[in-house]
Amino acid sequence: MKKLYFFILGLFIGLTGFAQNADGFNYQAIVRDANGNVNANVSMNMKISILQESVDGAVVFTETHAVTTNAFGLVSLSIGSQNPNSFALIDWANAPYFIRININGVEFGTSQLVSVPYALHAKTAENYNETDPFFYSSPLMNVTQSDIDNWANKLDEFTELDPEFLASIAKGISETDIAYWNSKLDEFTETDPIFSASSAKRITAANITNWDNKLGEFTETDPVFLASIAEKITAANIEDWDSKLGEFTELDPEFSASPAGKITNTNIANWDSKLDRFTETDPEFSVSAAKKIEDVDIARWNNLEDGSVLSLSDDDNDTKIQVEEDEKDEDIIRFDMAGTEHFRMNSGRLEVANTGNSIFIGEGAGASDDFKNRRNVAIGDSALYSNTTGNNNTVLGYEAGKEALGLGNIFLGHQAGKDATGDNKLYIDNSDTTAPLIYGDLAADSLHINGHLKVLETI
Repeated sequence: MKKLYFFILGLFIGLTGFAQNADGFNYQAIVRDANGNVNANVSMNMKISILQESVDGAVVFTETHAVTTNAFGLVSLSIGSQNPNSFALIDWANAPYFIRININGVEFGTSQLVSVPYALHAKTAENYNETDPFFYSSPLMNVTQSDIDNWANKLDEFTELDPEFLASIAKGISETDIAYWNSKLDEFTETDPIFSASSAKRITAANITNWDNKLGEFTETDPVFLASIAEKITAANIEDWDSKLGEFTELDPEFSASPAGKITNTNIANWDSKLDRFTETDPEFSVSAAKKIEDVDIARWNNLEDGSVLSLSDDDNDTKIQVEEDEKDEDIIRFDMAGTEHFRMNSGRLEVANTGNSIFIGEGAGASDDFKNRRNVAIGDSALYSNTTGNNNTVLGYEAGKEALGLGNIFLGHQAGKDATGDNKLYIDNSDTTAPLIYGDLAADSLHINGHLKVLETI
């Protein structure tokens, strides 16, 4: 990254030439750093823009090339090849035109297109001839497409004229000689008369293979060996010995009559794998809780040490049930969810923790509460569901206070105060009516009965 930063800051562009093609013109530049050194084998995004009339004129064409410099820092591209439709719309008769170069988002100047690109105007001026005396007197006049191809191909067409080289032994080295050298004399023919007369001359590739295989082709002719028991040992006998009686048949009548005679390899494999093939058929076991005990449960139980914490947890250990978290004989069961303790059972009490002193019981109850010391109590599915910042609310019942957002409210009953607004209100009813059977304004110390009130005794 350091090199790229230096390259962008210190880039120089050397224009080496233009050449026409059917739908654009070729552009070449040598990329150098601030010290004048070429930037070889560097990838970049080169944006080409053509402007009309002046260096600040209207942009009539733009395209971007993803290019890589060669070993000499040279980059070559064909302007018009990336956006041919737009390039074809340029009216070269309406000169002057200017070219702007931008590399990797950095602008490197704008210069006028003097003559070469206007050769494209030949579509409307078939007999155009170059009249620029500077072009005719420059070396570029003699640059051909062949010269450009040879340069790009790194002297592929070069002919050596150095008399020293032509007179040296190196001149006679051919591609075949190089191939022989790289393949380690694969085509070499020995002509040494001493070697030809020696025993070594008769050593073949087969002899070398036999030697490497430890006399694989050897025929024993020793009469002592031929008369011994060893002569009858075969490769099969050796293999049987190496596999420890793999082909042995037991003939002992005592063994055959014993229970051991019926032990098979399958029985041994089952024993080694601790009854992995055993199927439990006990009806008592099948209906008991023990049937659900898995190997992972046994492993966790076996890994517990005396006095250690007993815990049931998920894979990442942030949701769990713990017994004896802090010390031995703590007698507290704790329930953690996503790394936070929310419930504990302590001395017959179910305590709620880390909820901002709020208690929510029921699916969706207090679902929007931010647990920031709101002191809300909601019991029932979706009770106080939408409340986010209201404090000191007490609701009981399915969807009681579901959409209420106030504070200090008391809602009792099925959907009581479901859509209530305001603070410090009392709703007692079994519906979401706005005129509950009992309505109170706690702030005003007022109570309303929306129905009949029967008093059986006087006070």
